Amino acid sequence: MSDTEVQGSVLRLPMVYGPGDPLHRFFPLLKRFADGRSSILLPDDFASWRGPRGYVENVAHAIALAATSEQAAGRIYNICEEPSLSELEWQTRITKQMNWPGKFVVLPRERTPKHLLLPINTAQHVVASSERICAELGYEVWSKLTKRYGESSLGSSETRQAPSIRSSLITILKMRLSPTRLDSERFSLEKARRRRTRTNAYNMLGSSGVVRHSFEISSSGEGMKRGKNN
Repeated sequence: MSDTEVQGSVLRLPMVYGPGDPLHRFFPLLKRFADGRSSILLPDDFASWRGPRGYVENVAHAIALAATSEQAAGRIYNICEEPSLSELEWQTRITKQMNWPGKFVVLPRERTPKHLLLPINTAQHVVASSERICAELGYEVWSKLTKRYGESSLGSSETRQAPSIRSSLITILKMRLSPTRLDSERFSLEKARRRRTRTNAYNMLGSSGVVRHSFEISSSGEGMKRGKNN
């Protein structure tokens, strides 16, 4: 950020969901739907935890704006959908897209099966605002572009009957239900879980290769380099 020859910007990226997500964030929930579960258990601290999320095309749009705008030089921007939904609210949105008829059962943490507990500090919410990048660079989250493009993200209250999102979720589920794919998914999820335990809380929020790379650059103090050094 202090380099006099190369302009830089810092983008604080959220948990990114959508096509190409290497962590397959939706899969554990979709698998439970496919198994015909009538209920899904959540520990109470995780159910109420709030963190920033962003649809992959929103995040790409924000990166493109910052990379091509001179006004972004030397600035730090948060990228996320607003409001930041609790985990229970977020998963409920997904169930409505999939027309799942079951219910969530929220349990005290001490009564929750250990394999359902996640290694994160749920006492600390991560709530951010994209107000600065919206005001300075004209960034718009996908939910505000619904009427323009005919699509929207799960973060929008207007998406409960969005067939395009539901079709995408069904496609993701069908692609991953073969025994070979399920074994691969279990390995990937366990590998990701072990990796998260070795990272700090915010680095854990990165989700795609692009996002993690951008955060590593930002955390080094160099920001996002552009031009010949991009």
